[in-house]
Amino acid sequence: MLEVISFFVAMILVKIVLEVIKSKKITQPIYGDALEGHQQKNGTPTMGGLGFIISIIIMITIVALKTTAILSSAYLGSMIILCGYGYIGFRDDYLKVTKKNNQSGLTPIQKLILQFIISVLLMVVLFVYNTSTIVNFYFFTIDFHIMYYIIIPIMIVGFSNATNLTDGLDGLLTSITIIIFITLYYLGLQSNIELVRQISLIVSGALLGFFVFNKYPAKIFMGDTGSLPLGALFAFICILLKIEVLAFFIGFIYIVEALSVTLQVGYFKYTKKKSGIGKRIFLVAPIHHHLEKKGLSEVEIVSIAICIQIIILIIIVLN
Repeated sequence: MLEVISFFVAMILVKIVLEVIKSKKITQPIYGDALEGHQQKNGTPTMGGLGFIISIIIMITIVALKTTAILSSAYLGSMIILCGYGYIGFRDDYLKVTKKNNQSGLTPIQKLILQFIISVLLMVVLFVYNTSTIVNFYFFTIDFHIMYYIIIPIMIVGFSNATNLTDGLDGLLTSITIIIFITLYYLGLQSNIELVRQISLIVSGALLGFFVFNKYPAKIFMGDTGSLPLGALFAFICILLKIEVLAFFIGFIYIVEALSVTLQVGYFKYTKKKSGIGKRIFLVAPIHHHLEKKGLSEVEIVSIAICIQIIILIIIVLN
């Protein structure tokens, strides 16, 4: 029932945001050297993430108040992420649209600094609530003690940027994340943190409401306003469920997208330093753009990603 209510609330709010953005002519600036077919997206409304992020905040708050979980680590942490990372993304998007340039947002360093500041606040919450520092590696466990509070912020920031990189095709990040949060709900059935399961349902429902407008051809993009908090929230839920290692398999598509960029940049710099000529592994990175260059359509790539993600999640759940 939560996911259904969340679906309609998000759909209404996204529709309102879409109309406001259209009236203000807040549109997505596209890179000048964007792939063929992406230039036509220039002018598509962006910052749609504002609609579903607000709906998620409202729904989680109502549920937390109703279940007296308003002071729980799950509620406080999720609010820090949704508001903090949401603001970073909103600020980045706002600078881009007002300057009509996709490269005029926050610099990568500015983004990282702000992201780590928010993640430190999350670590304070986890520390105050005595979150276990033991990490399960399937066949064995390791207690990282104080190092846990150094490793986890890196994980949160990493997934935040991974989802940001994944958001490059109509409906790609939205559809993948819906499937992932439904899986988190199922995995959360073994947890005694009721709010975590409810958050998972709320997020999946809200994203489904956004998907109505974001599926190909997209009527609106989520922008960094939506993509940055989604990855951080995913990582945080996995931390609360104590499946930190499993998160890297659950978020398989996120990891592949981020890894493709890391390998591309690293190999280019290495070959340029060694021979003076930078070489590339992929035609374009992230990998979804490489597949586009290979001739696959957006719908085909998104469909393949969904199938791969579902197969991996079925394997995880069955094990």
